[in-house]
Amino acid sequence: MRAQNYLLLTLALAGTKLASAQSICNPGGNLIILTNYDGGPVQINVDEDIPNLKIGLSSYEPMVVTITGTYAANVTEVWYAGYNSGDNNNHCAIIPTTSISAPVGATATIETYPPVTLIDPAGENNMIYSYQCSESPSGGNSPDQVVNYFSTVAGGVLYWHLTQYDCFGTVNVSDGGNCCLGACFITIDAGLDLFICEGESATLGAVGATSYAWSPGEWLSDPLATNPVASPPVTTVYEVVGTDALGCTGTDIVTVNVSPIPPTPTIALLPGDTLRCDPPADSYQWYVNGTLLPDTTQHIWATMPGDYTVIARLGSCSSSSSDALDFVPNPPSGLDATPFGTWTVYPNPAREHLSVRMPESTSGQHTWQLQDILGRSLLQGSASGDFSIDLRSIQPGTYTLSIQSPQGAVSRTVSVSP
Repeated sequence: MRAQNYLLLTLALAGTKLASAQSICNPGGNLIILTNYDGGPVQINVDEDIPNLKIGLSSYEPMVVTITGTYAANVTEVWYAGYNSGDNNNHCAIIPTTSISAPVGATATIETYPPVTLIDPAGENNMIYSYQCSESPSGGNSPDQVVNYFSTVAGGVLYWHLTQYDCFGTVNVSDGGNCCLGACFITIDAGLDLFICEGESATLGAVGATSYAWSPGEWLSDPLATNPVASPPVTTVYEVVGTDALGCTGTDIVTVNVSPIPPTPTIALLPGDTLRCDPPADSYQWYVNGTLLPDTTQHIWATMPGDYTVIARLGSCSSSSSDALDFVPNPPSGLDATPFGTWTVYPNPAREHLSVRMPESTSGQHTWQLQDILGRSLLQGSASGDFSIDLRSIQPGTYTLSIQSPQGAVSRTVSVSP
């Protein structure tokens, strides 16, 4: 690719006209680049009707950029990346910082020596300046770095690149550039970021080229494959460099996010036939005798005998299944053995609300009261079926819930948690 670029450069310097704007301008975006060492005032005269024109600039000393011309309104984006300090000599004019007078509707971005988008041993690792159309410049950035950077951040197809050491003054778009004419840069798409759990794999993929090189090569099935399988143990950012049949290159990145797998949970049996999953997680999958239950909370109320298991989930990652808890409901005792039958309170302990489930044999109106350890009635009410008690006015502690119905009287100790 570089040999082709410099052949085109030689032709340009010899006065050969390479191509007209009408033959190579791209409606999807066209890029011109101006780079020098001395910065200074530069007036860019847009005297050609080039659609969606993007302008990239880089220098060691600050620039004052003015855009004029018949077709100035075609400019959609202006991007400066380089040094931006009045301390850097000011050979062309006393300019404290870079400024850009962009046409109405165009965006203007000024960045101070941002990281390059193409690592090149011949150039710096930050965008600072370029004044030599040389494969191995004596300082600053290589032409390949300049073209890659502005093609990446601004987009568009390279129209021309003008570079020199001194001040620019007025530059006509129709005059073209003198460096890296014909440099090709292709767009590579590595797709959307991926999400996996520890121990899982994800298939990467890129389009836009004929061959690819992925890095880092660790945890990849084949770094040179189009669709390598990635199995990173931690979240990893992969970069892919794609090359087409003409030797043109482009890059893109994709992140493989790795989430932890929750530890194997355990089940605790609490008073009131309540089951709790430990440790806490984002959500839960409960099973009884292998059948999935609708409950997805940390606590559930066991309503039938059997083997209960649970799987904990953190995000999209699931734990292995817990050991089974063999649940057998406690038989009724004491007052519960009256003709009133089996009844249930849950959860127990409770915090804000206590639910009471009455047996199907219950009929008629029944009354209830909640008493403290001294026998004082704190809450009371009546119902004709299942009911709920609001505990928000009750202090944490142990209480007795008593129910009187036409079928008999029952009582049960309940706890209110902090």
